[in-house]
This record gives sequence, C-alpha cells and structure tokens, in this order.
Amino acid sequence: MPSKSELKALGERRNYGDRELDARDVAKLSSDEYLWFQTFFPARLEDATQRDTIKKHNKAVMKQTEAYQFWEKYWGTKNQAAPEESNAFSRTFRNFRRVSRNSLFLGERMKLFCNGLGIATWS
Repeated sequence: MPSKSELKALGERRNYGDRELDARDVAKLSSDEYLWFQTFFPARLEDATQRDTIKKHNKAVMKQTEAYQFWEKYWGTKNQAAPEESNAFSRTFRNFRRVSRNSLFLGERMKLFCNGLGIATWS
C-alpha cells in the first residue's frame, strides 16, 4: 500500500479532486483513486453508500404512501376511483385483484398499517 505522501503526489499528477460521490461513481473509481479517497476523504465513500441506501428506503416508503393516499381519498365515501386511477393502482400493486372481498381486506390492512405509524385514519 502506498504511503500518504505517494498518494498525495499521485493525486496531484492525475488531478484527483474532492467531489461528491454516489454508488455509481464509487464503482467507476480506479483502485488508485479509491485509495486516494479512502486516505484523504473517507467520509465521501461512506456518504455514497448511505445515500444509496436512503434512496432505496425512500422508494419503498413512497409506494406505501401512494397506496395510503389512494385509499384515504376514496375509502368510506360515495366517490369511486376513476377507472384510470383504479387501473393505475392495480398496475402498481400487481398482487391486488379488484374484487370486493380484497377491497375490504386491503382497507382493514391499511387502517392497521396507518395506525401503527401514528397516521390519523378515516373512521
């Protein structure tokens, strides 16, 4: 493993610079540049992995939120979802079949889910 002074000289020769990284950028780094970042800016590498994990988490939570918003909008009202919204929901959540038995079950599950998160639900 090269010393700190050798890595500093290498970074100056190859114009390595401090920059924000994401998971793709880290995967594209050469071994020398990875060592350079690991030596001088280890927080950048850590932030890149955390940022990717946060993105995946947010994507999963957004699916749940969209389902909750859909049911909050139409549950217990005389309004029925427009066919295109209902079809969009079915495409997003492919395991859901549009039959009354499933609708009642899903409604109850959504109430339990929302109560567990401390979200105010419909009555």
